[in-house]
Amino acid sequence: MAPIIVPVLELEDFEPPVAKRPSAQSRTVGSRQYAWIGLGAGGGRIVKSFYDLGYKKVLALGASEEDLSLPGIPQDRKFVIDPVSPTGASGTRPQQIFQRHHHRIFHLCGRKLGSFVDHIMICISAEDIAASGVEGLVKLAGRYNRFIRLKAPDKRVGIVMTLPKRLSGRSKTAVAEVFKMASEGRISPLIVMDAGKLDRMFSPATVKAYWPNINNTFAGFFDVFNKLSNRSSRYSSFDAADYAGIMQAGGCLVMSAVGVKNLRDPFAISEAIGSSLERTVMTDGYDLSTATTAGCIVVGGKKIMARVKGLQQNIDYAFDVLADITGNATIHRGIHEDNTETLRVYTIIAGLDTPAVRL
Repeated sequence: MAPIIVPVLELEDFEPPVAKRPSAQSRTVGSRQYAWIGLGAGGGRIVKSFYDLGYKKVLALGASEEDLSLPGIPQDRKFVIDPVSPTGASGTRPQQIFQRHHHRIFHLCGRKLGSFVDHIMICISAEDIAASGVEGLVKLAGRYNRFIRLKAPDKRVGIVMTLPKRLSGRSKTAVAEVFKMASEGRISPLIVMDAGKLDRMFSPATVKAYWPNINNTFAGFFDVFNKLSNRSSRYSSFDAADYAGIMQAGGCLVMSAVGVKNLRDPFAISEAIGSSLERTVMTDGYDLSTATTAGCIVVGGKKIMARVKGLQQNIDYAFDVLADITGNATIHRGIHEDNTETLRVYTIIAGLDTPAVRL
């Protein structure tokens, strides 16, 4: 029997699969080895979700011990960044903070992340960007990539940014600078999670489950693409090179997942892709026609692949529709088989222009 290769994601109820956790120096089952750096309480929570999934190359940076109250993450992977200036006076400019701690954080990266890294992802909220800056941390990550001799080191530093429901004037300025970094290719990719949209999607959740549900769902999305790109297929593979090209395409990136039920409807898959992009946990306001590259992976049960006539043509039509939606961006296609009784579609789109709706 064909193995189940990816979990079925539910936006509201997704829980990360329980799996044996590899050591910090072992490779995950995905095609790329990620290192995750969380800044502040919000960034630390995202990093914890990845740590719980088995991504052990993580660091959590915070302005206080309270920011780093992350059960499960070892204490030696946490670092307090004192926001007070060396003279003891407050008011240190954000761009100075990482300069003060540069060597200590760099050495921590060397000890805890190691040289077996393909991509560094920085997780941060807009409020923490305004307070601490992020450009210094991006430069540090790029320098580390050069230190371990990665090709195109700047294209292997990405940011996951959470927007609050309301942006202050200072936060708007900080967020605009991050978008500029993405559009200029100084980071790749930029992934934005909008608290306003998340609140509409996850509002029935309890206070205790609210952020864990959101962060686990996001981590699940990321994990699925990393795993699928490391799997061969008897039909059509979305491979490691396809995935690497998407992650290094620059600009903004969105991901989505959806299940398809009426498989005999020739338009069901293409319509599902369109609707899933509206339900993604990322922010609204993207012009999808600005994308430069995308990946679309169909994962169906073994019986579905064997019995549903015309399914190949319907899948091909959905791929073509996605190409139209994204302005004829390069579409990397994958068709995989597993042992479920469902058909799911996973979409990842990169190289997008800045969404203006929230600024």
